[in-house]
Order: sequence, then C-alpha cells, then structure tokens
Amino acid sequence: MAMVLIVDNEEVNLYALRMVLQSRGYHVLSASNGPEGLRMAAENLPDAILLDIQMPVMDGYEVCRRLKGDPRTTMIPVVFLTARHTDQQEIVRGLELGANDYITKPFNNEELLARVAVMVRVRTAEDKVRTLSQTDDLTGMYNRRYLQQRLEEEFARARRYGQTLACILLDIDHFKMINDTHGHAAGDEALRQVAATIRSHVRKSDLAVRYGGEEFLLVLFENDRAGAVRVAERIRADVERRGVIWKDETLRLTISSGVALYPDEGITGPDELIARADHALYSAKSSGRNVVRAC
Repeated sequence: MAMVLIVDNEEVNLYALRMVLQSRGYHVLSASNGPEGLRMAAENLPDAILLDIQMPVMDGYEVCRRLKGDPRTTMIPVVFLTARHTDQQEIVRGLELGANDYITKPFNNEELLARVAVMVRVRTAEDKVRTLSQTDDLTGMYNRRYLQQRLEEEFARARRYGQTLACILLDIDHFKMINDTHGHAAGDEALRQVAATIRSHVRKSDLAVRYGGEEFLLVLFENDRAGAVRVAERIRADVERRGVIWKDETLRLTISSGVALYPDEGITGPDELIARADHALYSAKSSGRNVVRAC
C-alpha cells in the first residue's frame, strides 16, 4: 500500500484530501505545519507528499527546500497545493526548489488521484533502480559504497544543525565456525537471518548496512548513547534467542556490538565515528563476546 503525507494547516483540506486518497487505498499521514511535516517525512519516508504553499511558521517553499536538502527525503516526490489563481512565478519557484508537480485548490478529485498515482509510480521506479546499485545481494541491506556516500552527507547535516548520530558496529561471534562446521550455505543463511533481525529493530529512516563479511553497521538519527545501547542490546538478545534455523536444527548464534555517538570529543568526521564504534566492538569481543559496549 502506497503512503502519502499531506502537509496543510487547514483541517478542512486535510480531511478532504485524506478521504479522497483513502478511497483509493492509500495509507495517509497528515501534518498541520511545516516542522511536523519534515519530522513525519524523515521518520516514515512516504511515497509522495502533498504540500500546501501558504502555511504559518514555515511555508511550503521552505519545507520543500529542506526536504530536498535531506538525503533521507530528497527523492520523495512533492506535489504543491496552490490557490486557484496563484501567480505563475510562485509555481515556477516551487518547481525550481525541487517540487515535482502542483495542483490548484479547490482540487478535482480525479485530477488529484491521477497526479498522485504518477508520483508514486515515479518513486517506485526510481527506488528499483537505486536499490540495485545500493544494496548487498545476499542480505538486502545497504552496501558499503552507499554508506560512504550517505554518511558524509548525514555527518555534514548533523554538524550544521547540531543533531546527533549514533553508530553501532555489530559482528557475528565465531562466524568461521559456522562455515567450517555446516558449510558456506549455512553461513550465508546465518547472514540473511541476522540481517532480517537487525532490520526489525531499526526505524525505516535509520541506516542499516552490511559493512563487510559478518559485520553490520547501523546509523541511528537523533538518538542518544543510551538509546543506541538499548537498540543494540535488543538486537543482541533477539539474535541469541532466535539462533539460526538451518535445515532440521537451530544453530546457536550470538553477536557483539560497539556503540559510538557524535558529537563527542575527537570525532570530527565519519571515519572517526566508525573507528570509535570499532574500538567499542573490540572491547566487547575482548570481554567475552555476546555483549554491547559503548565508548
């Protein structure tokens, strides 16, 4: 089911748009102001956004500018909602900021649905192409190449706006033993199942990466050290509880994790953040494995 976010300060507009979209099976989220819309967009990553231009606190232009400037939301299609007699220069300004389309109010239901359907198809097609180049074939997680590109952008954004980035580096304990005892097919299945468990514990807006071999890396946005440790501990406990289902048996499996947080003394870029998490992971391995350690 495709998801659409509506950002409009008029409750009557939110209600009317919600009813029309839900009648065609869309999952609809709504926000009554710009800051709320930005937060919901980053947390939920909808397939399209309907955005009113004239809003108090933060107008639609500024919301669109921030959406397109955030790597998490830059690819989400935006359709501006405008007054019937809006000046053409205002429409051009919106398109130049990165909006994909516009529709005038009061809107025609069928026109609205047609434009939204086009945006959803565009998003779906772009996602398919992007996924092929950004993901690990075995686990379906993002790959290291994508991490390098994305983390640079996210670090710059965190520095600019004073936001936090938590990094968790996870490693499967004694992974070589699985390959040696049960074969590489069992090892591949272990990686797939651990990846699925990890993804079940992170938000859609967070970054989950197969970092290399039996290592995984998570980047959690707007999360403090204690919150990141809780996420890592939930993953650790769930992996230990589940093990790996392989043929007729359940193989015991554990992971160790290291947690680091930006901002912190000595961390000036993505490399230092990952290195700090790696140091914490080494501490977890040295202290007996199947634990979480934070720097």
